[in-house]
Amino acid sequence: MIHSISNNPKILAKLPAREFAARLMALSPQEGLDLLLDRPDAEAVVQAMPEQDFYLFLKDVGGENASSVLGFARLEQIHHILDLECWDRDQVKAGKTLAWLEALLKSSNQKFLEWLYKVDFELLIILFKKWLDVQILPEDVEYCEAEDFLPPDTIDDQFYFKVKYPQHSEFIKSVLSFLFETHHDFYRELMTHIISSLDSDIEELAYRFHSGRLADNAIPDFEEAASIYRSLDPNRLKTNKSVPDDDSHLPPAPFFALMLLPKHNLLTEALARVDKPSLRNTLQIEFASLANKIMVADALAPDDPENLRKSVDRATAYVNLALEEISHGEAAQAASLISKVYIEELFRLGHAKIKNVCQPLQQLVSTGWLSEWPYTINILDQEWFEQASFILAEPPMIFRQNPDGEEGREDLIRTQKDLRQAETIVRMLTALTPLYALVQPDAKDGWDEIGRTLWQKAQHRSLDSVTLGTLVITAAVRKIWRDSWSIAPIPRGQWPAIYPVLTIDKIKAAISQHCKEHFSEKSDIWYSEEYMEPIIQNFKDDLQAAQSSSATSPHLLSHLLFTDK
Repeated sequence: MIHSISNNPKILAKLPAREFAARLMALSPQEGLDLLLDRPDAEAVVQAMPEQDFYLFLKDVGGENASSVLGFARLEQIHHILDLECWDRDQVKAGKTLAWLEALLKSSNQKFLEWLYKVDFELLIILFKKWLDVQILPEDVEYCEAEDFLPPDTIDDQFYFKVKYPQHSEFIKSVLSFLFETHHDFYRELMTHIISSLDSDIEELAYRFHSGRLADNAIPDFEEAASIYRSLDPNRLKTNKSVPDDDSHLPPAPFFALMLLPKHNLLTEALARVDKPSLRNTLQIEFASLANKIMVADALAPDDPENLRKSVDRATAYVNLALEEISHGEAAQAASLISKVYIEELFRLGHAKIKNVCQPLQQLVSTGWLSEWPYTINILDQEWFEQASFILAEPPMIFRQNPDGEEGREDLIRTQKDLRQAETIVRMLTALTPLYALVQPDAKDGWDEIGRTLWQKAQHRSLDSVTLGTLVITAAVRKIWRDSWSIAPIPRGQWPAIYPVLTIDKIKAAISQHCKEHFSEKSDIWYSEEYMEPIIQNFKDDLQAAQSSSATSPHLLSHLLFTDK
């Protein structure tokens, strides 16, 4: 859908305002701004943009560039900007509101006045209560008698005030002067409420209107948003999505939620097959609503566009995962599904799949063998520690190799292949329970004792750097040296006698034999050997490095525990 749109500037310049408004979200911020400002109908383009699209565009272009287009906005767009920028939960951020209103006045005096005339009176009261300290001159008191305790500024010799934000003093005074000169009764009512009304009551009323506007833009409260993480049984997936036959009379749907779709995945292919305008519009609304719910449920700050992008990315990733499973990767079947099934249900299904795969690792950390180690997942060797950290993240991640040979990166679970990768890692770590049992100290305070005896010039000087692989190789070396499996640190003075008899084959054989003697399941042996294989190869490199230096250099070895005792 997005990727079929031509970004040729000549083609875009000829589009009607409403069509160009939708295309803006697929352009880079600077390119979009340049094309917008070159158009004679720039104001019509901005006003054709849905509120959230305009807000995201405004934040992307930033700074002075934002001021150049802010004056084109509709009142609803201005309200939406202030709703996202100037509230912290149920509290108004008075200073930030001042900065935005000054920018609006600088951009367009007319638009600022439109906002001032039509803003909720309760919001105006709470803003001025936060901006000013106001006192009234009692009727039976002369100014000269009260001069010492009254604030310094006044417009009408009745209400005296002090501005709490000196850097915005001229702006606040000019607004008050304008209201006094043009709407005197309104001015008196405002100043009276500033003095007499309770902050909590007025702010609560302002917050209700604020919440209502957010709800109109599909930004729900936390309770409603959190429902997206309720698990869903795939057998209970509903296929009765309501799509209007004609939505041309409705305002344009937000486009932002589909702008981050990967170029090549099943969801993109399915969307490319949607040719019914009303269904396209419905899907845009659904994805925008879903992204907003994720942002609220995850407690992400709404005034940071990057948080909205993260929410969109998670929404599209989980929906794609669900589509892959149900449609078996068939684009035509996936296209049929998104026309019948609500996008939120597909997201919940994808989330449930990921949760079912990743939850056993969380349990392993909270109550399983990983919980028994003083430093939890730090016991995992580097090859597995990173993978476990990604899966335990919120949201769960995997390490994605780049096919072009560039450095890989952590990424969301997006496909069935990704899910299998995560499942393999979780299964591996779960299966290491008996291997960990092989390296337990005999005494209850054994770990503390081992930690106290570690050689302070070795690679491992405290338990927080010790890994499962190190414990197993240490025990295997002691088995070869003394024919006794033990995780006790090796006396560094004995290393010259131990080193000549060590080979990688002997170490592998010692580990394999001990596992066979103590494991009842063949699969446990296989998983243990699979886990240890890359660690043993790394140890082989360590031994070779020590050999090239000196056989008496145990401080070079990162896979053994040593003691100086």
